[in-house]
Amino acid sequence: ARGRDAEVTGFTGGARAVEEAQRMFQELLKTQDAKGPFGNRAIVLKSSQLNIGYCGLSGLPHTAEKLIELSYGLNREYWGQGYGTEAAAALLNHALHELELPEIVSAIHPDNTASIRVAEKLGLTFRRKMEWPGQGQVNLYAIRKPA
Repeated sequence: ARGRDAEVTGFTGGARAVEEAQRMFQELLKTQDAKGPFGNRAIVLKSSQLNIGYCGLSGLPHTAEKLIELSYGLNREYWGQGYGTEAAAALLNHALHELELPEIVSAIHPDNTASIRVAEKLGLTFRRKMEWPGQGQVNLYAIRKPA
C-alpha cells in the first residue's frame, strides 16, 4: 500500500492504482540501461535489503532550458532518518564530479518542507518559482558545479 499513500505521493502526482504503479515500474526496469545515468534508482536499506524509496536524475520537463533534475522520495516510515539526504548527496556528487554536469536542479512544491530541507542541506539554493502543469507553482532550487 506504500504506492497508494497520499501523504507520500502528494507532491509527485498523487497516489496511483496498483496496476498503474506496476506498469510504471516495469517500464522503468525495461528502460533503465538505455537511460545510462538517468532515471530513478532504488534506495535500498542495507540491513534488510528493503526498497525504501527512490533517487534519480532526469531531464526537467516543462522548461525551455535543458535542466537536469535531482529527485528523491522515501516511504513514510523512513522519513527523518537521513536516508533521503544520504542517497541524494551521493547522486549529486556523482552528477557534478563524475558526470561533470554543470548544474543540477530540483523542482519542489513550496509546501514540501522536508524536500526543501534536504535540498538546502545538499547546497541547492532557491533560484525561482515556476509553473508545473497539474500542480501549480513549484520552487526551483539549483547548485552549480564548483569551479
